[in-house]
Amino acid sequence: MARKLNESSAVIVGGTSGIGFASAKTLLQSGLQKLTICARDVTKGRNALSKLAAEFPGAYLHFVQCDASDPGHTETAITHAELAMGRIDVLVSTGGGGVIPRPLHELKLQELMPTITSLMSSILHPIHAVYPVMTKQRCGSIICLTSDVSIIPTFGSTAVGSATAGISMFCRALAVEAKQHCIRVNCVSPSVVRGTPLYDKLQRDPFAASLISKVEQNAHLGVIKPDEVAEAINFLAGPGSAKITGQIISVSGGGTPI
Repeated sequence: MARKLNESSAVIVGGTSGIGFASAKTLLQSGLQKLTICARDVTKGRNALSKLAAEFPGAYLHFVQCDASDPGHTETAITHAELAMGRIDVLVSTGGGGVIPRPLHELKLQELMPTITSLMSSILHPIHAVYPVMTKQRCGSIICLTSDVSIIPTFGSTAVGSATAGISMFCRALAVEAKQHCIRVNCVSPSVVRGTPLYDKLQRDPFAASLISKVEQNAHLGVIKPDEVAEAINFLAGPGSAKITGQIISVSGGGTPI
């Protein structure tokens, strides 16, 4: 049975800024009592925790340094989070990203697989590490961040699209296995998200900026912001989605084809 958020403990990998930080705030606003943030940068992690502590003084907040692309670091971080909080009911894995879109002919052969692997590993390692914890509990919600380029073929996104499509199928296949342990596995798939470090990085690249412009022109419901993606993550974390698993929820404002 899915636990209420005010009875739950959550881990957010990549929770110091952007969608991850917005998800932390939204979950805490919904009553989450225990939260561990995992990220590479210690300074950013402490700053994020300070901001959250000021706004949510009653919550138990914890930070663990973790490079999610490294399986050993990730396993240790999840172990520390479980010891600190007593259990892990929700995992939000947002640690991938940061890759600039490029047409395939501009991507060097020796860069192809490392690009795909780096995107996938930072999202999938935390899922693999938390799975035994949730299996033992017979309870859990795993939510990972993918991208609409995993669904819609997009010029310049051969590598990114391949990686995020792999993440989506990993989660859908795991959902089939995990349901026997009462664990749900879902993806949130945003399009362009304004107000994130990745958005700013992409805007500084002429090719990526041109792609963003086209998507934003089609987002007739409005260009997405981090807190709007966080609302979808919040829904999948709580008991309102207790019967939902193996799904990919696109949050695009209409910016990508339906």
